Amino acid sequence: MEQVKPVLSISLLCSGRKKTTRKCLDSLRRIMEQIPSELIIVDTGCDDDTHDILLEYTDKVIPFVWCRDFSKARNVGLKAAKGEWFLYIDDDEWFEDSTELVDFFLSGDYRSYAMANYIQRNYTDYGEKHYTDAWVSRMAKITKELQFESSIHEYLAPICGDCKLLHSHVKHFGYIFDSPEEKYRHSQRNVSLLLEQIRKERSNSRWWAQIAQEYRGIQEYVKCYEICTEALKCFANRNDEKVNRDRGAFYIGRLWADFELFRYEDAVRDYEKALRDRRNTDICRASLYLHGTYAFFMTEQYDRCRECGIKYLEAYEAWHEDEWKILKEAGFWVRDAFTRENLEKTYSYLILAGLRQQRETELHLYFPHISLQPELERMYFYPPLVPELLEYWSKQDYDERFSDYANTLMHCGLLADAVVRELRRIEKDSTGRPQFDRLVRIFALTDAEHYYITYMKILYAGKRGTEDTLKEHFRYLFAHVVDILQLPEYIWDIAMESPAMIHELFLEIPFQQWKKGVDAYVESADAQSVERRMAMLSRPQFQTDIRYDYFAVRAREALLVYGRYHDDYVRQTELLADFSRSAIMFYRRFFTERAFQGEREFLPGSCCAAVHIQEALSCQEEDADRAIACYERAVKAFPSFDSTLRIYVRELQAQAVRSGATAGSAGEAEMAALAEGVKKNIRILAEHGLMTEAAEAIRQLKAFVPEDAEIPELERLVCGQW
Repeated sequence: MEQVKPVLSISLLCSGRKKTTRKCLDSLRRIMEQIPSELIIVDTGCDDDTHDILLEYTDKVIPFVWCRDFSKARNVGLKAAKGEWFLYIDDDEWFEDSTELVDFFLSGDYRSYAMANYIQRNYTDYGEKHYTDAWVSRMAKITKELQFESSIHEYLAPICGDCKLLHSHVKHFGYIFDSPEEKYRHSQRNVSLLLEQIRKERSNSRWWAQIAQEYRGIQEYVKCYEICTEALKCFANRNDEKVNRDRGAFYIGRLWADFELFRYEDAVRDYEKALRDRRNTDICRASLYLHGTYAFFMTEQYDRCRECGIKYLEAYEAWHEDEWKILKEAGFWVRDAFTRENLEKTYSYLILAGLRQQRETELHLYFPHISLQPELERMYFYPPLVPELLEYWSKQDYDERFSDYANTLMHCGLLADAVVRELRRIEKDSTGRPQFDRLVRIFALTDAEHYYITYMKILYAGKRGTEDTLKEHFRYLFAHVVDILQLPEYIWDIAMESPAMIHELFLEIPFQQWKKGVDAYVESADAQSVERRMAMLSRPQFQTDIRYDYFAVRAREALLVYGRYHDDYVRQTELLADFSRSAIMFYRRFFTERAFQGEREFLPGSCCAAVHIQEALSCQEEDADRAIACYERAVKAFPSFDSTLRIYVRELQAQAVRSGATAGSAGEAEMAALAEGVKKNIRILAEHGLMTEAAEAIRQLKAFVPEDAEIPELERLVCGQW
């Protein structure tokens, strides 16, 4: 039985990319299930495992020893093809949507064309958030003369006939590299091959354009500028369709290099020279207007910027849907003029040019045309637009359109972060509230669900809203912010105006979330902030729930760690008492009485320290030695108290000495007894390693009994231990 001739021969050049090869093959299988097809794989260096994968999809796997020539490798697959049409692809790309391609063959439409282009979607990240689309000529009708040409950036020729544009697209990840060094090596390989092509075919503008693109890709902008300049000289006397198509890339390449090298005045001169060349196509002139808009903007020639921008917008409107005209008249870089990104950047330049001339016309004319790209989480903005726009709004009377624009900004993830950063800067730097208050009103009237914008809604509702509105905003805030205790002071000031409402909302917060927020707060807040929160939450409305008890324990613990009252013995004593009492009361809810006895190893460290501190406080007036030992055990249980308790013990020792001095009037016997007690405490301090405190006690002892014979011995003891 005679074998049916395939309609489509698909040739895959496979070098063994393990991450993408199977995805590529699976996407081809879906096409082959619908169209009579054959798959030919040219293996340029796969390992055994990858080779086995290839055999799962076809038995036509042809080995090829790589020889730095893409056309030779491609021609192996083309020579083996039996179909009416030929499609070639690499193993780092796969069809995401092949609907239109399949319909092209099933409908018989392919018989009316000599070639077809589809879209290659070139990603710059594996998260698939950023990409550019490019038409690629990868399909053609098979003829006896058809073959691949060029060792690099190979292409099919000769092709005579019409081209069909198909909107099916492949995902391509070949432009993502693991490091800048890998990218540079890859580009240098291409550069060396392209230089060979230029030596062979100096009159072929294709290779000049390709090498300029390589230099731009590795950010060698001086070389990019030089090669474009040399190409313009090389083809200065040519006026044919092919060269004119590439000529635009050389002009645009020079402008790109000027911009990247910050040579904006040079860019204006290069733009004007390019515009005078009447051989440029309509599409090239549109691209020149685009780049001229930026050049004039950066040189602060805002009237010329606006003139250029308007011409670009007119060209965009006339031709952006004429895909064939763009493809026919423009090479790479030039056809990029009709991307949404460049359109919206032009809107940005025009808006900024207007604002810098204190004119809102462009803002209201162009901002409504800026669209969201939610799938990319970005908008195509010129970055300085956000800060300048907010700065402008902060100085103007309210206009409800400002809130509409602010809403647009806040519904784009990455851009919203930039807006919030700028709002914070203005809030911090604003010398007077009126500037920030204007922005508060603008953003409060958006429907953005960002915690910082909720601050603004609370501020606005606090002045103009009802309690129900305020409650709604606080509820949203508490649900989305874990560390609510770190909210700005102005938010807390508004909250404390309605303590009953806030208490109700606090009780809606799950205890684990509350605990996490308290823990984060006390570990990062300063002592003054902790005291302010303690004062707020000590109101009667906040005394009836475990949440407040937990905060009270952690807050007092934090103040001890910070050494808040280390220079005030009385207040430090009070804080120690408050902490130990509140901590023990709190943890008694969760631990049996037995846990508080013996080694107390089951208690949290801070609770165990609280028990020791309470014991110390109960005996330090009668038995300082025992108290010091208790404080030492507290430090072992909770080392964060070490610095604070060392200072406190030192002052406790000083208090004992001062008390002894006051009692001196009772006679020498009493003074001698006091001195003996101090000397005993010095030995205890030394024994526990508290050398600084022991040395301070010796100094105080010498002030009262300078002739005491044991002082030198005590000094040797302390110095020896130290």
